[in-house]
Amino acid sequence: MKNVKKNILLFGAITITLLMVSSATAVTIPKSVPQSDKSQASPSNGIGKIWGLVYIMWDFSIITCPGATITIKNPDTGITYTTYTGPYGLFSKSGLPLGHYTVRAYWEGYTSNTYSVTLTITKRSQYVDICLASWP
Repeated sequence: MKNVKKNILLFGAITITLLMVSSATAVTIPKSVPQSDKSQASPSNGIGKIWGLVYIMWDFSIITCPGATITIKNPDTGITYTTYTGPYGLFSKSGLPLGHYTVRAYWEGYTSNTYSVTLTITKRSQYVDICLASWP
């Protein structure tokens, strides 16, 4: 087994270290999608992901918000999805049908503006940078 460490620098203030483990096991990748799976791979049945970082600004520093609540709402269907940020203020919600969404974050006396995100066949993964402000 071979371990590879990779550092990712976010906003010059946060460094996340990823440990990637690889082995010599061969993986066979089919050259085409089996006939029975082609309906699932169709672009019309597309799903997407909204992900991002939630933070507050404090004396010109970025402070991430672990445990912030993220609401992702599709105004066309009225369906609301909820997720939470991890220990570094990052969130990710996958399995979302393609379409229009509004995204908001809440964290211990702070709230965000509403962000509009559209997931399309060509843009299935959208990043949202959420800077929180204190409640009035």
